[in-house]
Amino acid sequence: MNYIQAADLICSKYNLRLSKHHLTELRGIIRSVAKVEKVVILTQEPPKKFVDLESEFKTICDIYGVTTDQAKSKSRRRIYVRCRVHFVRYIIINNYTVTLEKLAEFLNAKDHSVIIFYRDSCKADVPIPPFNFKFKKK
Repeated sequence: MNYIQAADLICSKYNLRLSKHHLTELRGIIRSVAKVEKVVILTQEPPKKFVDLESEFKTICDIYGVTTDQAKSKSRRRIYVRCRVHFVRYIIINNYTVTLEKLAEFLNAKDHSVIIFYRDSCKADVPIPPFNFKFKKK
């Protein structure tokens, strides 16, 4: 149904006899309401889910063939960084209710800024593609 048909339907339902000027105004209102409704539907977030961080992290560590202690260490070896980045992006993609601070604490990171770096701009080649966030230009 387009906005012209919607305006005609409203006029017939409420027995309105509108002039052409008022009818075009009504169509414009309907069109703008439809745009707003479309934007609202597109911006609604899916419901958040709860997760057992330990079991998910163990699964990802098994994929990379490292232990959880090695992956949580402060080491910068590529395999450990890949594992941590994969874990962070997996948690954020699946929309779990975990704050950045909790993720940082779980991974023994310094603070949440490390998690933001993993999420947005880490160059580790992990199977999950990076997000469409606004990256910092270097």
